[in-house]
Amino acid sequence: MPKGNCAQANEAMTVVTNESGSEEDRALLAVAARAAREFSEPNPTIYWSDLLITAATSYGALIGLLVLPPSLWTGVAALVSAFGFYRGLSFIHELSHVRPGRLLGFRTAWNVLFGIPLLVPSFLYDEVHLIHHSKLSYGTAADPEYLPIEPDPKVVEQYQHVMIHA
Repeated sequence: MPKGNCAQANEAMTVVTNESGSEEDRALLAVAARAAREFSEPNPTIYWSDLLITAATSYGALIGLLVLPPSLWTGVAALVSAFGFYRGLSFIHELSHVRPGRLLGFRTAWNVLFGIPLLVPSFLYDEVHLIHHSKLSYGTAADPEYLPIEPDPKVVEQYQHVMIHA
């Protein structure tokens, strides 16, 4: 079972609730923890319908893009397909938070529809996302989900060298 799931977040909120300062703070955190527990359980109907509609839209638009003669409609199909596949790929985040056994077959279906065809199977993301949620790395330079905003000086120097001598 992944360690970076919503159940752990709920446990952490419970700990914070019990160790907070004022009574009002504790009450607000308790309400937030209850809400998080309520919304952390995935609804299979919503997940499956969302995945299948996204896949049908994405692949349908891709087929339209490939079979239609070049026109405004192929441009629309390209945009719909691109955004659809982006949306489909975003399910990878949800997969990392769903406890095993909660959505039977969903991980496999997602990998078949999006993960493998787009070369991002879910196992490539699970460990990275687990590290991302770690208290030791979240929001730091060690957080694998965020790139540093400041560019590497060596890369900038190489880029400038190539641009000057091009």
